[in-house]
Amino acid sequence: PLLLKIKFHYNRPRPSQMAIYFDIPLYKYPSLSDNSPSYISGHVFQSKIICEVLGNYYPESYKLFMQIQKDIAFSRIGLGLHYPSDIEVAEFSANKVLKHKEFMLKYKI
Repeated sequence: PLLLKIKFHYNRPRPSQMAIYFDIPLYKYPSLSDNSPSYISGHVFQSKIICEVLGNYYPESYKLFMQIQKDIAFSRIGLGLHYPSDIEVAEFSANKVLKHKEFMLKYKI
């Protein structure tokens, strides 16, 4: 619910929507999840949280989880689905959730 509230509060158009408006050739990857606003990236927000929690439970794989999360983040830009700032704010927001007292207690971080 938090993620969707943020997305629909700002209601930022996706890069492909702006490309059409400015007549810029942008060939985005077809996605089932691009029917919501661009800001913030839900994939990055969720993957950051999931990978940090898993990395906490499996510290020997922490670097691998963080690389997966970064790959997800870069792919969202490369696929033409997000702006870099969508990614930056998603990671920032995920870090805030990860540091929330109730979240930390629930997931034993």
